[in-house]
Amino acid sequence: MGSCVSKDTYSYIKRLTLREKKSHSDNNHNENFQYIDGRRFHNVMTVKYPLPNDGQECDRLHTQHFLHRYIWQSNFSSPVEQILKNDGERAKVLDVGCGAATWLFEMATSYPNADFTGFDMSPHQPTQIKPFNAEFVVGNVLDGLTFEDDTFDFIYQRMLFAAYPKSKWMFVINELVRVLKPGGYLELTEIDPLVKHVGPASKLFYESACKAFERLGTDPRSCYELQNYAMIQGKLENIRKEEKNICFGKNSGALGKVAIENNIEVLESLKPLMSKSLNLSSEQYDELSQTITKELSDFNSYYPVIRVYARKIRV
Repeated sequence: MGSCVSKDTYSYIKRLTLREKKSHSDNNHNENFQYIDGRRFHNVMTVKYPLPNDGQECDRLHTQHFLHRYIWQSNFSSPVEQILKNDGERAKVLDVGCGAATWLFEMATSYPNADFTGFDMSPHQPTQIKPFNAEFVVGNVLDGLTFEDDTFDFIYQRMLFAAYPKSKWMFVINELVRVLKPGGYLELTEIDPLVKHVGPASKLFYESACKAFERLGTDPRSCYELQNYAMIQGKLENIRKEEKNICFGKNSGALGKVAIENNIEVLESLKPLMSKSLNLSSEQYDELSQTITKELSDFNSYYPVIRVYARKIRV
């Protein structure tokens, strides 16, 4: 399910990002952002999300998106292809925590008969140049979604385990279902950040990272709870779960190399959090990152990715 993007679409998304980077840099210093060790982060004090939102992180999110699309060979698993292609009533799609908007722009380009809304707490998406059927709304889902009940035909959310307190997951799921139309589909994707089959330095780092996420109140194992959340929500049916692995190392060919490149950027993005957590100097953290990168390749490490999707019950 979900068509794969062409090289032309990939190039289009990259051009959008490059053309708007200067605009972002010219407007970096405002109340929406704060800076730590030269990296730009959100400035929402009630949210503990530890990753930056600058141009470097947007580039990483593009890479991450194409990794995920490659392992699934799709942008979604929900059976909504015909709804998105419908040339009658235009389908409405919501991308929650849209980040760099790679998924949203790719989908908007692939499905011009549907309308796409990206929802994120940080206003750093390209807005001057974008598909005609894409728009953005700034907001924090932890404060509730700013949409009417039964608004969207398809709601997509990915990689927000580090953004939501464990205690707020059901609140978020309930909000997503509230704004989903009866008969519409909700799709959630999360990873297990505790990388498997690792060397000693990697084991230390990823175990420490998960503990750091927990200290922030988030749940690094939320990927294994998605199906249960959907089941106990009460208004979802036809709940399905799929699982893939993103593999590092020599045995994974080009995919493994891209996964390594993405992980190098993840380590860099986590530096403010993890250098403090591990009590390491900047130089020591960089040395650890190099060791981890070598180990991930040598040990053919991997991490699981889980998709759960379900349909809202028709009343």
